Amino acid sequence: MQRPTGVTVIAILQFLCAGVLVLGGLVFTLGMGAMSAILAQRGNAGGVGMGMLAGMGAAIGVVMILFAVLYGATGYGMWNLKNWARIVTLVFTFIRAGIHLISFMASLLHFNIFGLFLSTLWLAVHGLIIWYLLQPGVAQAFQAGGRMTAAAGR
Repeated sequence: MQRPTGVTVIAILQFLCAGVLVLGGLVFTLGMGAMSAILAQRGNAGGVGMGMLAGMGAAIGVVMILFAVLYGATGYGMWNLKNWARIVTLVFTFIRAGIHLISFMASLLHFNIFGLFLSTLWLAVHGLIIWYLLQPGVAQAFQAGGRMTAAAGR
């Protein structure tokens, strides 16, 4: 059995997210370090505060790169129809859907139209991914690891 098209799309999106997170991690690490050096040269703040600024940038950058590794590994597993990748994708998609549900409620509370639109969009995307990955045919493709026999495909 070939990889389902939706799985291919999800894997590509995970690879793209990994790339964006790597770039973001590098920007945070290098950018916050450069910003603290510039501010320290101007004498606008004490040296301790600038060291903390650079340290925070490095910490955020490292966390972003760790998430990029997680996205890349999960995308690779999805591409190769590994069931663990489907389970990890489902778990993290449920978590992100919960976060976007909280964001939706906060946007509703403050009547933020743009926030409502984005939260609704992301909730729909996460719901679609969860629904798709729980479909019997998709789950079967992962259980077989992409190597279904003719009898199992019936």
